[in-house]
Amino acid sequence: MKLTAEKKKIILFLVMMVTLGQLGVDLYLPSMPHIAAELDSSISLIKLTIPLYLLGFGISQLFYGPIADALGRKPVLNIGLTIFLAGSLGCLFSSNGVMLILFRILQGLGIGAAIVNVRAITRDAFHGKQMAKVSAWIVMVWAVTPIVAPVFGGYIQTYLGWRANFVTMFLYAGAIWSLTLLSLPETLDEEHIKPLHLFSILRLYKLIFTDKVFLSFSLMSSFCYGYFVSYATASPFLFQTQLGLTPVQYGWVILIIACGTAIGSIICSRIVAHLKIIQIILGGSILMVLATAAMTFLAWIGIFNIPALLIPPFFGSIGGGLIFPNCTTGAMTPYKSNAGVAGASFGFVQMFNSFIFGLIISRLPTKNALPLSLELLAISFLLFILFMVYVRPHFKEEIISH
Repeated sequence: MKLTAEKKKIILFLVMMVTLGQLGVDLYLPSMPHIAAELDSSISLIKLTIPLYLLGFGISQLFYGPIADALGRKPVLNIGLTIFLAGSLGCLFSSNGVMLILFRILQGLGIGAAIVNVRAITRDAFHGKQMAKVSAWIVMVWAVTPIVAPVFGGYIQTYLGWRANFVTMFLYAGAIWSLTLLSLPETLDEEHIKPLHLFSILRLYKLIFTDKVFLSFSLMSSFCYGYFVSYATASPFLFQTQLGLTPVQYGWVILIIACGTAIGSIICSRIVAHLKIIQIILGGSILMVLATAAMTFLAWIGIFNIPALLIPPFFGSIGGGLIFPNCTTGAMTPYKSNAGVAGASFGFVQMFNSFIFGLIISRLPTKNALPLSLELLAISFLLFILFMVYVRPHFKEEIISH
């Protein structure tokens, strides 16, 4: 299906927005031990820069979604990107860990506008098979960015230092801001504008957040994302401080974990036509539990090396890749007429729970792999129990197929 020049421009913009959101988490992972050392901050404080970014990311989506439906996509994007640019500058010039955390929260509050509007603009500009194809490209970019970003981050740390990560974010966000201002068309049609009625919005949020199926799928998705966030928060210190890897070596190691999620997503796309969604999620859940149980056992008996810290989470990430796309579909399908608010709700649950998991791991020691292993095992068991108790008994496969 041929795309017009304008729609190609929109796709480029969407890809850049998704990439920016992921860079905010993954680009500076190899720099975290060096940030702690240079700012003379505790490791636990620097670990908080990830979950608190996600907290701002999650909460802001609840506000950006309805506002974008009322005022249009471009004004909200310009505001959000301006906030992100200010946060990036603040991170660049931070002189202590507390300042860095505050500006990371500001970055998160800004980037929420981007991700909400990626979903909204895709829905505005594309339809039918064209929308399905564009959505697939966006998901692919979302999966690939965490694979390559830490590798680049490792080289940035080695040759330019940790502050260059935030220069990179600032320049990239500035390019997107310019594209938004100068050449991105407004995709919200006037007939689809929804006035900002506070009580109507609150009633809709209440309806969504009391829907057990929506909430269960959203929580399962958040557990999958929280699995990676927990690993990403602790692993720079385990691999670099304890096992002696360089930032570049760490970037290539974390690439393997991210590849697991991508492999799981590819497998899911191949088997979804032959198996029920409920079966795929069950398989992914079991794989996550088994992988994290193996990692915990190795840590419990004192085996602490690169294979023990790498191979089990790799298979756990494959399980997450099987689960995540189906959770998104299961949660969003019943809310076609309110996709903006539903998407904001889904994003909030995902990021808020990832914030909780990141907060917990940031307070745990990183002398060995046991604390991380126990948290990943708890996440996997919670996901499996949620699936068995709430999702499996109430899920109707025919809803997705129509």
